[in-house]
This record gives sequence, C-alpha cells and structure tokens, in this order.
Amino acid sequence: MTYIHLIIVSNMSNTFKFKVLLVGDAASGKTTAVNRQLTGSNGQKTYFPTIGTQVYPMSITIGDKNIVLDVWDLAGQQQFACLGEGYYIGADAIVVVSNQPNYWIGCVEQVVGHHLPRIVCRPHQVPVNVFERMAICLGSTIPIQRSLLE
Repeated sequence: MTYIHLIIVSNMSNTFKFKVLLVGDAASGKTTAVNRQLTGSNGQKTYFPTIGTQVYPMSITIGDKNIVLDVWDLAGQQQFACLGEGYYIGADAIVVVSNQPNYWIGCVEQVVGHHLPRIVCRPHQVPVNVFERMAICLGSTIPIQRSLLE
C-alpha cells in the first residue's frame, strides 16, 4: 500500500506540498536536472558534488492545482550514505538516477516502511520534464487525500 503525506498549504487554496527525494549514483546528473528545471540551464561544466543534501522548492501548476515539490537532492557518494536515512523520513516520492535503481529504492523504502511513487532514470538521461511528471503523479492523488481530511 502507498501512503502520500499530503500538506495543504492553505485551507482555501489549491496549493499542495510534497517531499520528493532525488537519489542515485554520484555524478549521475541529479543536480543538473534540478538546475535545468529551476533556471533552464544545462548546468555547469565543472562537477561540484553535493555534500549531504540540498533542498529545492519547485512550484508547478497542474490544472487548477499548485503543486509544491520540495526536492531533496541527496549526495550519491558512498561516504555520505549513512546520512541519507535521516533525510528519507517523510518522503512522498522518489526520483532515482542510477544504473542500479533497486538499490536506492530499497534503501529509501526500508526507512519509510512502504512503497513510494517513483520515476527511474538512467544517469545523464533525466528527462527535462521529470519534475512535472512527478507533480502530475502526486497531484492525481489529491482529490482522494483531501476528501479524507475534510
């Protein structure tokens, strides 16, 4: 069973917030995908590894809903692997960028205790619209979740 942790940002608005983990191998293009979404740029020529995590809020409009994705860009280096578990708590979805996605999915779902909606991409092949796809996926659960809260 999949559970979605839904936060209604404003009671009368159509704004909904979700925590999305961006996990995968080191130097696989995770941060580049975030920067491309936020700035339209393909990223930097020089590689700077993410240390720990960086959180990027993204607001995406789907129909009449404003979906806010808090994208947690997690370091892929092995020396930071032990830090990841604390960041996994409360996750609503996963974007995995890896040649071994089952490893990352298993690590996250072991901590959260259930299956999460996910998008899996090959390293350096993250679609331009990956975060819009995730917003659509999560946004489709809102009428069900909202009715449970009212």
